[in-house]
Amino acid sequence: MNKLQKQMEDLFTEIHKALLQEKYEECNELLEGLQIGKLPTITLIGALRAAFPVREKLPAWEPLLREIEKVTSNKRWLRGLL
Repeated sequence: MNKLQKQMEDLFTEIHKALLQEKYEECNELLEGLQIGKLPTITLIGALRAAFPVREKLPAWEPLLREIEKVTSNKRWLRGLL
């Protein structure tokens, strides 16, 4: 497993753990900490998809979606999120 794969696995594990424990503020902070351009777009979209069921409880979810929408050329990746 390379460094990026490990970072992605850790990110998704933390998001899922926070959601399972209903720690929405913690999950929101994870989303706020994601930086466009530092992670692959598909990883950012994966984080949005992981948090999708509780997006209304996460103030950072919608702004992250809008930022990703601006930088991705493959709008099909966003299907179901918009």
